[in-house]
Amino acid sequence: MLLNDTEKKDPPFLNRFEKNMIDIHQLIQPVHWTITRELLAWLSGFLELSTVTTAKHFILIQHMIVNFNCHYVCNLVIDHYKQDEQESTIKYCKDKFICASSFDFVLMLTLNHQENSSLIQQYYDRKKISFNDIIIDILENKNKNKYGQIIYTYTQIYETIHYPNILDNNIDEVKLANFISELELINKVKQYYQPSMQKSLLIIRIDYHKEKNHLLLLKRNLLNIYNELNVLNTNMNKTI
Repeated sequence: MLLNDTEKKDPPFLNRFEKNMIDIHQLIQPVHWTITRELLAWLSGFLELSTVTTAKHFILIQHMIVNFNCHYVCNLVIDHYKQDEQESTIKYCKDKFICASSFDFVLMLTLNHQENSSLIQQYYDRKKISFNDIIIDILENKNKNKYGQIIYTYTQIYETIHYPNILDNNIDEVKLANFISELELINKVKQYYQPSMQKSLLIIRIDYHKEKNHLLLLKRNLLNIYNELNVLNTNMNKTI
C-alpha cells in the first residue's frame, strides 16, 4: 500500500498492518558502524583529556568540529568506504574533520602532540594563513566592513603581539582578566559593532591555563551580540 493511500483508509484497516521498529543500525553495514565507533572513540578521547585541563562543559566535540553530529561521521564513512579500505576511510574522515575544525580542535590535538603531529601540520597547511595575515586583511578592508572585527586568541599574557606598525592605531588589545564583570565585557564588545567606532579591531587575549573556565562565557556573549546585531539589521532593512 502506498503511503499516500493511508489517508483514504479507515483506522481499523490500518491497525491490521504489521508494525516493526526499525533502528538505524539495521540499515547500515556492520563494518560502517565499526569504523564510525572507532572515530567517535577517538574524538571522545579529547573529552577525557579536557576534563583534566578545562571546564566541565568545555571542550565538547561540537566546539572542535563545526556542525558536528554522530550521523555526520557515519555518512562520511559510508560515502568513502570500499571493501577492505578501513584505514584509508579513517584517514579520509580525519581530513574532513580538519576541514570543518575550529582552533579548539588543534588545541586539543596539541595535548598529545607526538601522536597527532601530522594532523596539526595538516591543519596549518590547509588554513595557510597566519595571525598577522588575518589582521592585515581585516584592517586593509575596514572600509568595506560596516562594523569592527573581534578576535580572541589563546596566548601567553606576558608575550607581546607585534602588530604591523602602520596599523597599530586601529587595534585595541585587551585582556579577558581585566574585565570586572560580564556586563563590562558585553559593553566593550558592543562598541565594536557601532558604525561610529574609530578602531577597526578588538583583540581579546586569553590566558588559557588560568581563564579556561570563562571561555564558554566569552563565546556565548560574542555569539549572542552578533545574532542580536543581525536581527536588528534585518528589522531595519524591512522598515526601509
